[in-house]
Amino acid sequence: MKLDFDSLRKMYDLPPDRSGIRYLEMMITPIPHPDHAVGWILVQIADITERKVAEIARIKQIRVIDELINQLDKRWIESDKILQYLQKHHHIRFR
Repeated sequence: MKLDFDSLRKMYDLPPDRSGIRYLEMMITPIPHPDHAVGWILVQIADITERKVAEIARIKQIRVIDELINQLDKRWIESDKILQYLQKHHHIRFR
């Protein structure tokens, strides 16, 4: 669940002690009554903003690394083509 404190502040005239986007995790647990009906509901809310920000940063870094690996693969293929050309047309051998 994504919560924008800036929007909430405008809607509900909240104090400016928090700002920006916060990520929340909610867990809802029914608590049964002795007659087997749901008597209460326990709602637990946790601020997971730090974990979410770290996850987003990790995903961005994975994309950068993946792009670097793709570029290296392309360059390796090109260098192999050049080597094959040199060996075929100029009889140059590499160990």
